[in-house]
Amino acid sequence: MSSAPLRSIEQPGLRWEEHAFHTEPVWTKEPSVEVIKTLVIQHLDLTGGEVPQTSFFAKYALNKLYAINCTKGRFIFRATLPVAPTVKTRSEIATLAFVREKTTIPVPQILAYDADLHNELGFEWIIMERVDARPLQEVWHQISWDKKQQVVTQVADFTAQLFRIEMSSIGSLYFANQGDSSATEKFEVGEIVLPTSFRTSNITLPVNRGPYTTARSCINAYVTFAQHFASKLDLNDEDNAKHYEDIQAVLSGINTVLPTYFPENEKEDTMLSNPDISMWNVLVTDTGDLVSILNWECCAVLPRAWATQLPRFLCEPDQYEVRDRPEDPSSEEYKDYLGLLARYEKTRLRAFFLEEMKRIAPQWMQIYETGRKKLDLLLTLRCCQGDPTVMLARRWVTALAEGREPGGSLEDWITGWRREEWRTCA
Repeated sequence: MSSAPLRSIEQPGLRWEEHAFHTEPVWTKEPSVEVIKTLVIQHLDLTGGEVPQTSFFAKYALNKLYAINCTKGRFIFRATLPVAPTVKTRSEIATLAFVREKTTIPVPQILAYDADLHNELGFEWIIMERVDARPLQEVWHQISWDKKQQVVTQVADFTAQLFRIEMSSIGSLYFANQGDSSATEKFEVGEIVLPTSFRTSNITLPVNRGPYTTARSCINAYVTFAQHFASKLDLNDEDNAKHYEDIQAVLSGINTVLPTYFPENEKEDTMLSNPDISMWNVLVTDTGDLVSILNWECCAVLPRAWATQLPRFLCEPDQYEVRDRPEDPSSEEYKDYLGLLARYEKTRLRAFFLEEMKRIAPQWMQIYETGRKKLDLLLTLRCCQGDPTVMLARRWVTALAEGREPGGSLEDWITGWRREEWRTCA
């Protein structure tokens, strides 16, 4: 790891809380609702002394949302923790503009934003439209099978549209030459903004943050993040010592196979990737018509082998049969039945999605089938950030380094492990 001085990053209002196998961002101060009202009045041009109705709406890992109702309509005000000050908001705004301009993917309209946390609120913020729809998660069991297939077909089309936009470097999207009206290019790829790059003190490390010209240079940054995490472990603790040993074994295996899978100067075609098309981020009507895809923060332009992934809402353990429906809908048995039914349906829909991608974007399907090891090698490094699956990553990459086939993808190994963990807890 570089011995250069750490970067000085201001992060007021944020504290990272350490847990056994993960870290959690914590708000140390609350956004002021009165300031939010003032900002809404100013940026939505409310007149006549109108004060918008403002209420807390939802809390997510990095954001707090507030519902805004006024004569101009219904909106969402989002305050953001400064995990990656300025660049996270700027890249998200540019990404949304890029998706609107280059595709037919329905995404939220941004009315106003401030990427500088030195403002009245003390947090970066966004005002966006609020659409009349519900998360797919909330209506999954009440919409028809045909509607579920229709949603999957549309998401496959969106995936293919992004795949067809060829790019050449790795990083996050930004507006090119901000403030320069003579700029010929509207967008550019710049510093990468992903959870691994900013989690805990990673944001302060003096590493190359992009844009990267090769996958190898991006992998090198991930190696530095893993080394940094390992350096903070208390080796007097037995679990931490084992975790440290696993990380070092992963890094050794990565070092052995890196020249084979990521040659030093080999450039790759890249594409914009959204890894979080989840049941909560796909908005639909009560009858299942797709309205919008939310959450385009922490999206990045990545090598195609890393970006050709299943949408998250289809990533669940396989389920090939389902038992009879229990009679009592209020029973725990009924709730378990619904969970199994959802996994059964998603198993079928996952196959349907892949068949659709094979039909409309055969090159995507080819990369999906042949590029798994490159994706899994990136995944091994993500497992080195306090994840219990690092033990699986160690076994997988060690086999590869020793010239043996691991026997399946690491992603499948992890899915199977989590399924067994779920069964044990259930």
